[in-house]
Amino acid sequence: MVRRTLAIVGMIAVTGAAACGSSSSHRSSIAQDRATAPSTIAALLAPFHLDIQRWSIEPRAGEQPTSYELSIYSRPASTQSPDIYAGRFAPLAARVIPAAFAKYPDIGWIDLCQERAGTPSSTWEPQPVTRIEISRGAARAIDWAHATVADLLTRNVTDDANVQIETHDNVARTQLWKTAAARARSRAKKG
Repeated sequence: MVRRTLAIVGMIAVTGAAACGSSSSHRSSIAQDRATAPSTIAALLAPFHLDIQRWSIEPRAGEQPTSYELSIYSRPASTQSPDIYAGRFAPLAARVIPAAFAKYPDIGWIDLCQERAGTPSSTWEPQPVTRIEISRGAARAIDWAHATVADLLTRNVTDDANVQIETHDNVARTQLWKTAAARARSRAKKG
């Protein structure tokens, strides 16, 4: 009986150590992600002449098991028109989202925002000009090489639990966005 008890205690200790090891490994992976994120994000935003306004990697509230979200807040150096924000929306998402998911396998969500030029860095989460928040699973279903605003809006309509899009500052009034939204509604009705 003593030998069996010692064997069970030994198994519990090994199992507990393995569980702690994987949790520690996950935390260290997220810590490594946090260490490399600024340079990765800057490189992804550079072709669009956007700067990092803020960024974070945080646990997503209410999700079990814990899922982490990479939030990227970008801004141009000078004031830009709603047409520029609308035109950059899909190409920016297509460059940043799949690359960030590929680089960071422990990230389950990405929140990508375009903000106004001159937004103070101390302002936490001002109203974005555009925003897309997307899960890893939803991102896998998108043909990023050919993604358009209409494609992304269609995903928002058909899978709003995993893709949320919002716009402000008259982006939704641009001709590009109105045409894309009409196409998305048409596709959603057919699908």
